[in-house]
Amino acid sequence: MAKKSTNRLMGNAVNAISGPSAAQERRWRAEEDIRTLTRAAEIKADSARLNAAKALATKQVNDLKKACK
Repeated sequence: MAKKSTNRLMGNAVNAISGPSAAQERRWRAEEDIRTLTRAAEIKADSARLNAAKALATKQVNDLKKACK
């Protein structure tokens, strides 16, 4: 009987080492996506913040174009 208990514990340890299940990963990804969409809506609602982000994005694109010539 002790052998079964040890095997069960070992199995749990292996599962913990192998990482989260695919379902857990999907849930975490969905939660992160919700946070991302919420932040995007906040940025879009704040014109000064949106304009600053657009200006920086334009600068970064131009810098990359120069670097890739």
